[in-house]
Amino acid sequence: MKIVLDTNFLISCLKFKIDFLSELSGEDIYIIDKTKEELEKLIKGGKAKDKERSKIILALLKKKKIKTLKSSPKETVDDKLAKLKGYIIATQDKELKKRIRGRKLIIRAQKKLEIR
Repeated sequence: MKIVLDTNFLISCLKFKIDFLSELSGEDIYIIDKTKEELEKLIKGGKAKDKERSKIILALLKKKKIKTLKSSPKETVDDKLAKLKGYIIATQDKELKKRIRGRKLIIRAQKKLEIR
């Protein structure tokens, strides 16, 4: 399976102490290039807890060599995720969930991952 991780999914996993990398081991994991940018912005100007979580996430993504998908300069992360075909999109964003036509990976009951 090819799985693309959204920013809020990553932050939520840390918040709820979900080891998403272990749960998704053996899968092809990706992020959008602008997801990295969003995390870097949070480090510079987010809430204290989000800054810390963003630093941890960026370190994990680098350590685990998570692949990056390119988006066009005018495209938002949500627009790119909504257009992807053949990928499972990992997100907690309600509006984005409505826009995604394919399968989604969500956090259930703040403790486990579920594909819908």
